[in-house]
Amino acid sequence: MKEVWKICVCGILRCNAKFLIIKRITDNTNESEFWEFPSGKAEFGETVEQALEREVREETGINIKNKKRKLIGTSEYSIEKNNEIRYTVQLNYLIDFECFPEIELSKEHTSYEWVKKDDIKIDNFLKEIISQIIIK
Repeated sequence: MKEVWKICVCGILRCNAKFLIIKRITDNTNESEFWEFPSGKAEFGETVEQALEREVREETGINIKNKKRKLIGTSEYSIEKNNEIRYTVQLNYLIDFECFPEIELSKEHTSYEWVKKDDIKIDNFLKEIISQIIIK
């Protein structure tokens, strides 16, 4: 089995103590129909900042180019997929909004919600990311 390293970026969009989560499409992978933050792999030659801006824009339609963002922590995980073991380091960024931005979902997602940190749709992985946020 081939071993592959990936770098991912994750945008935790927050407004009025609520977080934007998006639901993956139903497909034949182990990633179908779960709630996630806008995130994805950095492409070769792309900076982390460029990847974050691209992934958030592709998955939600939101342009964060001029938005302040704060690296709040990392997540690490591995999955087996397509005859490979993918080990991923994910950089988690908090991006605050004063009002709820308009959402235009990608074809990879079916719906979105703004939820509080204790919403039942927030699984343990998302809770771990949210716990990295220091609320002052």
